[in-house]
Amino acid sequence: MVEQLPPEILIGLPEGTLVTIVETFALLKAQEVSDADALQSIERYRSVIASGLLPSPLSLESYIEYRIDLEHSDCSPLPDGHIADCVLMARTLYKC
Repeated sequence: MVEQLPPEILIGLPEGTLVTIVETFALLKAQEVSDADALQSIERYRSVIASGLLPSPLSLESYIEYRIDLEHSDCSPLPDGHIADCVLMARTLYKC
């Protein structure tokens, strides 16, 4: 079913948000930006959509959970472990 959805629909899903954040994180890490600075940079950009208090401790996974909660509050909750599994797959894909 996913293969039949147009890209503009896919990018609007929680998983699309996750992949976009991991891709941006990987690009920043390739420029030797620290994890914290990379996440702060992503937050500056995404805070236009919605903002809140960053999680502590701040990690890629906790940041993505925070952004999905903010940006997709109208969606059904994702199953336990789903974000962690998706982050792992995306980090493997983007080698970060």
